[in-house]
Amino acid sequence: MRYLLLSICALSIAVLSSCKHGGYTTTKSGLQYIIHSSKGGRKPKEGDYMKVYYQIRTDKDSILEDTRDPKSPYAGKPVNIPYSKPKSLVDLMEGFGMLGEGDSATFRLNSDSIYKQPQQRPPFIKPGEYMKFVVKLVKLATEDEVKKDEMARREEFIKKMKEEQAKQLVIDDKLLQDFFTKNNLHPQKTESGLYYTIETPGKGDNIADGDSAVVNYAGRFLDGKLFDTNMDDVIKKEKYDRGGPAKPFTVPVGAHQVIPGWDEGLKLFKKGAKGKLYIPSVLAYGKQQNQMIPANSCLVFDVNIIDVKRSK
Repeated sequence: MRYLLLSICALSIAVLSSCKHGGYTTTKSGLQYIIHSSKGGRKPKEGDYMKVYYQIRTDKDSILEDTRDPKSPYAGKPVNIPYSKPKSLVDLMEGFGMLGEGDSATFRLNSDSIYKQPQQRPPFIKPGEYMKFVVKLVKLATEDEVKKDEMARREEFIKKMKEEQAKQLVIDDKLLQDFFTKNNLHPQKTESGLYYTIETPGKGDNIADGDSAVVNYAGRFLDGKLFDTNMDDVIKKEKYDRGGPAKPFTVPVGAHQVIPGWDEGLKLFKKGAKGKLYIPSVLAYGKQQNQMIPANSCLVFDVNIIDVKRSK
């Protein structure tokens, strides 16, 4: 449902026959609307960007998305939407064209015009059911103003993310230090907070960005529970079902196709090397979670570098 408003601004619905429906006014094209506030401010023209707060609701007023929510992708701030003239039979841009700066309204659309394919439709939105878009046009802006705004948002987001990661890294490091003490381990530590041990040195130069490392591995949580492996001996010993044949894993190092702890950690090894990577959650999957790995999980990987395919 996220970003739905941006994706439906050019969608159409069948023309409605009545001029009034449940308090809504219907335009000649069929758009249903209620104007809540009209302050006489400047209205948008082609090329303008609209700074808009919006809610997406079911027809029974269950909120599906709310840009004012600090936990939304927009962090409670207005969304920048480019204005253009209506292009379809019933178009939200027609509604936005009625609004001036500071105005608010509700637009009502048939969900059948939004979800063209059955598989796109969420189970809680029934065919023929209407959806509401409660909007406030806060301000009109130029493209240059929007670019500066988006750059500031990105910088703010990156700053906040780094602050959160720094706090989490303190927590992760304490968990790892306790783990090392409990198990009498003495790994080395990198500047990023990654820990590692090299059990078999290997030969040649260290793996570098651009190289492809061919790796056998076993991934575990700090409690020792296995969550993934392609090592035949581990698979047999722990009766691990990986859902298919075990093959060496080829990693293009430095290409950001694996977790940061791997991109950094593999460069500590050479061809033929064996060792372990102790990865804090901020260098693993962070706050993300899936069926195998909970959020903020520190991970331990046994790695065996089978081969290195050099980029040069």
